[in-house]
Order: sequence, then C-alpha cells, then structure tokens
Amino acid sequence: GGRGLLGAWPLLDPPPAPQIDSIVLVRDPDTGQSKGYGFITFAEAECARRALEQLNGFELAGRAMRVGQVSERPDGSADVAFPEGSDEPEIGAGGRLQLMAKLAEGG
Repeated sequence: GGRGLLGAWPLLDPPPAPQIDSIVLVRDPDTGQSKGYGFITFAEAECARRALEQLNGFELAGRAMRVGQVSERPDGSADVAFPEGSDEPEIGAGGRLQLMAKLAEGG
C-alpha cells in the first residue's frame, strides 16, 4: 500500500523535522496500484541529506529501498542520481530538494 514509506519515517534516527513539502506516490493510471516508487520534496536540503543516507537500503515490505536525488534538466525532464556503495550524496547546502524512493524489484 501507499502508507509503507510514511510508516518508515518514525524509524529514522533522529527523525527528520517535519520539513516535507510534498510526497507523491506514483500509481498505475489504469489500476490505481502503486508502481513501487514515489517522490518526496523537502523544504531543507539537510533533511533530504539525512533521509537519503538513512533510508537507502532500508527494508520495507521485504524489499530494500533505493533513494536518489532528483535534479531537473533544462528541458524540463528529471534525472535521478542513486549513490552507489559508500559514495557520499552530493547535496547542496540550502534550498528545496526532491528525492525519489523506490522499492527493489521482486519480493
């Protein structure tokens, strides 16, 4: 269901301050079923950085989550950068930031 990601939120240590602008869960337009990913927009980059570090690899419904930073291209499309291994996410110091959370395939 769509409440899984929100259910994981209190498990973060420390939990992020409620600086979330929006959470959008992507659903199949025909069936209304979740496609297994969504977008979280944070008002502050520091909250996004902590969420990216702590939720990446977090197991939800038996599947590991991947969290990446969304950046908009000049043509209006979006690009998602998923940190690999011990790579530090490159997140700027200020301003609004959007992350994408995706559940691993299978399960």
